[in-house]
Amino acid sequence: MVRMNAMTGNGWMVRLRTRWWWLLVAGALGLLVALVQLNLSTYDYLAQYRVTPVRAEASGVPAGISSIAAVAGVNLGRGDAARPFTLYLQMLKSREVAGDLVRNEALLRGAFPAQWDAARGVWREPASRTRWLRQLIQGLAGAPIATWHKPGAAEMQTYLERELTVADDQRNAIARVSLAAPDPAFAMAILKAAHESADLRLRQRALARTKTAVTYLTETLPTVTVAEHREVLAQALGEQERVRMMAAASAAFAAEPLGSVTVSANPVTPNPFVNIAAIVGLFLVLGVAAVLKVKFPFRSAMV
Repeated sequence: MVRMNAMTGNGWMVRLRTRWWWLLVAGALGLLVALVQLNLSTYDYLAQYRVTPVRAEASGVPAGISSIAAVAGVNLGRGDAARPFTLYLQMLKSREVAGDLVRNEALLRGAFPAQWDAARGVWREPASRTRWLRQLIQGLAGAPIATWHKPGAAEMQTYLERELTVADDQRNAIARVSLAAPDPAFAMAILKAAHESADLRLRQRALARTKTAVTYLTETLPTVTVAEHREVLAQALGEQERVRMMAAASAAFAAEPLGSVTVSANPVTPNPFVNIAAIVGLFLVLGVAAVLKVKFPFRSAMV
């Protein structure tokens, strides 16, 4: 009886030995599926650059002057002016930057290649075999059916939110901005354009705010007789003048790149070795299960 139990316990090994060719077939099928999947995949290159704040994020307006300006109805914007680098990282995916990018036809075509007909030189709705099904379901559900149009700022913003990655290392005051795309030149170009647009938008915003603040402070300072108030106003005026000079300069305003935009020498996704190993391993597991005639949970439930 002990011998029979040992034979039963080793039965799975006997099955694997006698049906080893099942595993060979499963591995070959897995390799074939992996190769087909890799040939149909799009290989993406990673473009990235690192940026650091141009200046320390100090408070641009003393606390005392904020209340004085508020009484006069002038908002000096302490929070907005104090963190230009933080605003820069948020601005990269904003609608304003997206609107600037869509004006560049080359960037627009690179972001939406499926909707650009290069042969005819026109924008067109991409072909889809399931469009009629989606429209049918939306119609039955009473949902509005959106009509196709040339990609604009809204679509570009959605693209940036999906593809653009911002990793902010607050401890070292360095952020890494990256984007993966099939065309390395396009990935580098859109990162460079997004950086220039975000920095320029913040520069224009700072110029507009400091102009209002300087005008108010310049007009108010001669009318103040209290020495403490005059000192606070003078400090605020000097700080606003400094911010305005920085914004008017030709150098970077909110974020300064640490070097130029770089791109990976080889594609980063998909990884052929990882994909092949994962798919072949999955097929081998299925092959072993087939050899041992494993009953899956859903099959047991049905019985």
